[in-house]
Amino acid sequence: MPAEADYALLTSARPTAKPWVYPTLDALARRIHRDRGSEALDLRTTKINVPPFGTRTVTAVYAQDQVGGRARFLGYAWARGQSREALQAALQAVEPNMAEAA
Repeated sequence: MPAEADYALLTSARPTAKPWVYPTLDALARRIHRDRGSEALDLRTTKINVPPFGTRTVTAVYAQDQVGGRARFLGYAWARGQSREALQAALQAVEPNMAEAA
């Protein structure tokens, strides 16, 4: 993620991929909700290497199908280095009836 980006979504792990940058955590949460449609979310803390910034702890975001599998990778979310729980709280605040994977 860019050093100056507080909130971003990297939708591909390709080295040439550019992140989508957002001004607030709420804006990032709204983007994730738009992308997930009616599917449940699966949020996983992970580490990725982001050249030239090195290793970053991010939240991998997946939209799950009805069976509960990882149907679609939505991206790696960066929320100013905050935890998965901070992103989860923002997602819940934006969409209180959010379905979440167990």
